[in-house]
Amino acid sequence: TYLFATLVQNLQTLVLDEADRLLSLGFLPEVREIVSYLPTQRRTMLFSATMPESVMDVVSKACRGNYRYIDCVGEESQSTASTAEQSYVVLNGHQCLAALYNLIMNEMAADRYGYKILVFFATARLTTFMAQFFREQLRIGVYEIHRRRDADARIATQERFKEAQSGILFSSDVSARGMDYPNVTLVLQFGAPATREMYIHRVGRTARAGKSGQAVLILGELESSFLTAVQDLPIRQHERAEELKRVNELLIKATTSWLASAPLRAAASAAFASLLVHYKATHRILHMEDDAVIQAASDLLLGCGLVDQPVISRRLGVMLGLEKNPLIQCARRIGEQDDVLQEQELPGAVGPWRG
Repeated sequence: TYLFATLVQNLQTLVLDEADRLLSLGFLPEVREIVSYLPTQRRTMLFSATMPESVMDVVSKACRGNYRYIDCVGEESQSTASTAEQSYVVLNGHQCLAALYNLIMNEMAADRYGYKILVFFATARLTTFMAQFFREQLRIGVYEIHRRRDADARIATQERFKEAQSGILFSSDVSARGMDYPNVTLVLQFGAPATREMYIHRVGRTARAGKSGQAVLILGELESSFLTAVQDLPIRQHERAEELKRVNELLIKATTSWLASAPLRAAASAAFASLLVHYKATHRILHMEDDAVIQAASDLLLGCGLVDQPVISRRLGVMLGLEKNPLIQCARRIGEQDDVLQEQELPGAVGPWRG
């Protein structure tokens, strides 16, 4: 910004919140540059959930070695991730929806007026699709929050869920850190998180302030290698894994009656593409080859009733290195995705949904 130094020449206090997150997103060069413009006589406060060496490096530069370290947790205190009752279930990808539905229904039945459920999804577009699916097909009211909603809508949703005595919030990772939703009784993670740290942050939304809480991780078989990243945590196999596979008449009807809905089909197509990106980005922790990436994304949506695999844009296929994989369907040329999207809006279109 032009004349930036003059705008901050009278700055008295610098606050860096979620410092570990700033660094994980690659903002260290920007932080260093901003600090270089600030007055040397100032107060600096830095807050972080974890203190890796990279954060301490920022501390030494931002505070010029003259700082005091305050541990707000203490060595004797247990982290939220260790006090929450954690479990996991590994299923065929197409059975994950049934597990999610059954876990939600069980929690609602346990306390009709006091349940508070937070469900995390891997991507914003998957969050969008699942929220639409639960509202329109299962007639279950859910709040919805992710980065694709504007700031005012996100803030309004956060406040409503905070104040609600009971409710269900479907969220991407925008709710994983820095958010204090009171009295969350159950945290569900639908699919593998991007990192071990993100898993811990998500679990930390329950069992807060001395209260109890449960956290369940729902994994497809192709995502099961994520468990090696959390094997040192107190997480066990869900004791009723077989029961979570049950499918009732309502769920069958919900998954077989929405293909005539153009908005849901479009949302499912976008969710599929976003899952491909997610799995490719997390291949180091999930150890998934390209075929497994495509299969895992397909299986999750197959369980929701998606009959055939959507076509992805040629541009996305090239970006992910999947354009020549025989298991994926790419538009024939760059720019053709607009034609595909138009076809998806037509109730009888079969182009993007062919086998």
